[in-house]
Amino acid sequence: MAAFTSIALGVAAAAAVGTAVYANEAADAQRDAQRAQQKQAALQAQRQRQQQIRAARIAAGQAGVVGAGQGVSGSSGVQGGVGSILSQLGSNLGFSLQMDRLSDQAAERLANASRMSGIASMFSTVGQVATLASSFGGTTPGEAEAAAYQKVKTQLKSGNP
Repeated sequence: MAAFTSIALGVAAAAAVGTAVYANEAADAQRDAQRAQQKQAALQAQRQRQQQIRAARIAAGQAGVVGAGQGVSGSSGVQGGVGSILSQLGSNLGFSLQMDRLSDQAAERLANASRMSGIASMFSTVGQVATLASSFGGTTPGEAEAAAYQKVKTQLKSGNP
């Protein structure tokens, strides 16, 4: 029966290793997916910024053309309108960049949490193997069988099978 104990501990150790390996692979895959989503969001934000710049340039150009058509292209009204368009563009771009940085920080923290979860899972598995190993400690298979027999015998005598 000592062979049974050795086999059981070997199986438990192999299961622990397998669990740890696949937990780490799952965490890696989750981090890869988060990186891909982060790149996707960054590309989308970059495209939106480019569209904002284009729209602001068009609006400023149109303001200049309208002012020139009315003979007031150098007037303070036209210059103020163009300045307002460019100011709003700067504000929008600043906000967009700030949101990108916050998104990067959130993704980094999620990746760290995923990594820590994988490590915790590995320690949990090691603890389970240790608990299993300790359950075999000090008890030979013959003693375990005798204890199980006594338990069944006691239950039968008490009328609680």
